[in-house]
Amino acid sequence: MTRLRLPAAMALLSSLLLAKADHIELLQWNMHGECFTKCHPSARGHCDRHYPACKHNATEILWELMQGSHTPDRVKPDFASIQQLGDEEFISSGLKQWGKLYHTCGGAKGFGKYPFDIAVLYYDKSKWEPTLHQDGGCMERIWHASVNNYRAYVMQSFRRIDHASDTHIIVVAAHYTHAVWGLPRMQKQIASMQKQTGVKQLILLADTNRECSSSSESLMHSLYPSAETVASAHLHHTCCVPYFGHCYDRIIAAEFPGVHGLLPTTLPFLQLMQRPKWAAPNMHLPIRARLSFEAAFASARYV
Repeated sequence: MTRLRLPAAMALLSSLLLAKADHIELLQWNMHGECFTKCHPSARGHCDRHYPACKHNATEILWELMQGSHTPDRVKPDFASIQQLGDEEFISSGLKQWGKLYHTCGGAKGFGKYPFDIAVLYYDKSKWEPTLHQDGGCMERIWHASVNNYRAYVMQSFRRIDHASDTHIIVVAAHYTHAVWGLPRMQKQIASMQKQTGVKQLILLADTNRECSSSSESLMHSLYPSAETVASAHLHHTCCVPYFGHCYDRIIAAEFPGVHGLLPTTLPFLQLMQRPKWAAPNMHLPIRARLSFEAAFASARYV
């Protein structure tokens, strides 16, 4: 039998795992249901007086944000958590180059009609691939419903596929209640997904409805009690039109190697206390953060 001999310089000796810097770009934005609601008597002011101005402009801005616009470095987000995106056509046909998953609550009167809620998680499918069936739920029961019909959340485990990084993560997009309803069930679902996947790294992108006095670290520990390292976006008054006095929107990461404290954070609308003229009542400001950490990369050694 003839055996081919490769040059010594090309002979593979072993494969190594090297630690290199990796980055995950994250976006959180609660558009709020008023942006997608035409005013009528029963709306009681929870509507867009210039409908569909907010709907059209907000979805256009979202498209731009997903292309990396409105930020200094123009880098696309890896993951975007969007709450109360009440445009069924946009969810169906917009941002087709992105992967998406979502969970809806309520909707007995139709898509987007109160009581209704939706949490959407977009992901860059050229970089990330889901590794397990998604999970989610509804945190609150309103209007004497027999089951929870408001405050949506969705979660998914992912692995990185665009290079040799061995990064696996779980991402949660959520719209919290103003109380603790739904949190125990969400915590159990996260723990179950961690057990099934063996993944410790967790990212929470949420409208937490918690004031500035509630630390992001404490919010993460309420979901992930054993987390030893927590990092988060800077607190900003992102809520809400027309007065901004609440730090509701959070980007929080746990158990990423060497990552703790505050993440580089930007507000795509730039001027914190200003808002677009087309914005409907209660719309939040979008917020972005960059998560940088040491990831394991495969490397082949040749001799």
